[in-house]
Amino acid sequence: MWKKSNLGKTKGMTILETVMYLSISAIIIFSTLIVMASMVKRADEENKTSFRVNKLYSTMNTIEKYVNAGSARDVHFSGGLLCFNNKSNSKYCSIKREDGVLKFNIGGAISYFMRNEYYIAEVKSFECNIKGNLLYINIKLKTGEMMKKCIHVNQ
Repeated sequence: MWKKSNLGKTKGMTILETVMYLSISAIIIFSTLIVMASMVKRADEENKTSFRVNKLYSTMNTIEKYVNAGSARDVHFSGGLLCFNNKSNSKYCSIKREDGVLKFNIGGAISYFMRNEYYIAEVKSFECNIKGNLLYINIKLKTGEMMKKCIHVNQ
């Protein structure tokens, strides 16, 4: 009886089975590629964000280096301009936001932060608030990253 039931069957795969196998494989491969592309895009954006935050942190440290109580005196902020005198050479210094970048005028030497960066680190706002001997600095980028710092200063 067993031999009679197997007589009409052929061994191997039919075209329909092959097409089904290929279509399922294509769907799995396509889904995997979509997931991988989105993961690469997200990782790239996180890398850019990390770079901008590190650049902000570096900028804040540079500001603190020049504006702190040991380096500067007569610190004041008005009209978007942070002004102070350098203690070592008594030169006038300033920091301001200009055309989306921070412009540092440190004793006549002008340098720019957040300028022409590959990761688009354009400054949206540069705000300072002085309360007693504390200077509160808030820098916000157009991409949304923001950093605040409190620095002890001499007025």
